[in-house]
Amino acid sequence: MNQVNVTGTGRPVGFAPSSLAVISSASGFPTDPVKAFDELGRASAGGAADYAGINTNRVRFMALLFCALCATMAGLINIAYFRSFNPTAGQFRELDGIAAVIIGGASIFGGFGTVIGALAGAAVITLLRALLQLNVQGYTMPQQWVNSLIGAILIIAVLADIWVRQHAIISRLWDRIRPRRREAKNG
Repeated sequence: MNQVNVTGTGRPVGFAPSSLAVISSASGFPTDPVKAFDELGRASAGGAADYAGINTNRVRFMALLFCALCATMAGLINIAYFRSFNPTAGQFRELDGIAAVIIGGASIFGGFGTVIGALAGAAVITLLRALLQLNVQGYTMPQQWVNSLIGAILIIAVLADIWVRQHAIISRLWDRIRPRRREAKNG
């Protein structure tokens, strides 16, 4: 059985990496409660939620609790993957996380974004980092330049988000498409 060893002791932690995958897959939530909690979380951002009877402190606490659960699962998966733990393993990866969420469609100002978009943004950032760190004919781009390019992409994504939100480009596009659908149904 494949077990994860604690660094420096040689003793197993007590779970197999494959059992962690089974546990994380089995603990998936149905989509309806998650969607309802997502709507509560979005509603608790404004002051009107207090007047509507939503316990905003409880919703925020549950959101932070869910965030802690996700971070714990990420840490356990990291331990299972590397078969040891290192307290500085994810250091300086904050830029990648923020860039992934922003590129995935979340607004830097809050109120917009989906989990699927964040996952897609994470895939884009991971692919971009892998492509920039390729060894091409003996040359590898220095890490500070990779981080600088990802930072520049993050700034461009934030500026594009501001531009799209200020000019209501998506809603104008939607308004142009919507009448055509009605005409197609009537015709």
